[in-house]
Amino acid sequence: MIGVLTERIQFNQQSIFLLKSFNELNQTNSCCVFCNEMHHRPVDIRFNIMQQIQSYSFEGTLITDSILLAQNLHYNIYTKKKYYYVWNLDWMSLENLQISQLNIPFYNDEIELIARSQSHADLLEKLFKKPKYIMEDWDYDVLKRIDEDER
Repeated sequence: MIGVLTERIQFNQQSIFLLKSFNELNQTNSCCVFCNEMHHRPVDIRFNIMQQIQSYSFEGTLITDSILLAQNLHYNIYTKKKYYYVWNLDWMSLENLQISQLNIPFYNDEIELIARSQSHADLLEKLFKKPKYIMEDWDYDVLKRIDEDER
């Protein structure tokens, strides 16, 4: 089973790609999304959406697309495999960022990285560690491969 831990579902590119890919993935593999806000359902949803707090008892593969939520992945002790999907290079725009705040999302051995593009992967490898996957825009084929690899 594969799950995504995200801040919110809203009418934007990131949510639309996620929802469409998970709708397709849910036809063959179990999947769910954990979030606390749903501003608008940009597409019909054919899988479970639960509150973020429920991710702490999730036993499958968990992916987050938020640097802030990636810091919490460390506390998901039941989760089989943990990934931080670096959708944006958002740490560069955080005010008052302390370098120690990057330890859990980028240097923690139990959290693997997923890059959004080859250029992101090259940068992440130079700065932190090599991403395990490259996945453009929540690509269905990559999600399916991640789920199958972690079984």
